Amino acid sequence: ELAKGLTDKSDELKLLTIQKLLYSSYKNDPAAIEAMETIAKRKNFNGKLRAAAINFLAKRNDKKYEELFTENASDSSYSVAAAALKGLIALHPENDVALCKQFGKDAGGNLATIINETLMSKGTEQDFDFIADLFNNMSFGQEKMNMAGDFADYLQKVSDISKLKKGIDMVLSLRNSIPP
Repeated sequence: ELAKGLTDKSDELKLLTIQKLLYSSYKNDPAAIEAMETIAKRKNFNGKLRAAAINFLAKRNDKKYEELFTENASDSSYSVAAAALKGLIALHPENDVALCKQFGKDAGGNLATIINETLMSKGTEQDFDFIADLFNNMSFGQEKMNMAGDFADYLQKVSDISKLKKGIDMVLSLRNSIPP
């Protein structure tokens, strides 16, 4: 019954249905899964709707969706790309840093958030240049402010004094750019 919302004309109702299905006893219903696969593959659906369907499929942790995740990890919609990257990371957690670097170039929005969170928590000192560039190239805003704490935590892994100073300078520059 709940899965009928996936075939409604309204994207908002479809999105709400996906969110409700994710936590319902119908999440394993074959009809619901088939509808999610259809939504996830349809490039003409809006990005938020496709991202929600891909997130739903990612939570299934099924290798049969690996091609779908790979195809969508570089989608022009950052929400879709982020959901697909989450799916790839779920399937290959041992490659999470490499996957983030692979799909992290010019990342923004939700994709940048997933990449930054993963790299800052799992990255090593050898990843400093990549992580510092991502942080430094983020536009000023709430997202960057939220990442500043994670970046500062990441800096604890850095023992090279010049890199550490550069990272601290980046955090201080962000702090100094906040209007009074």
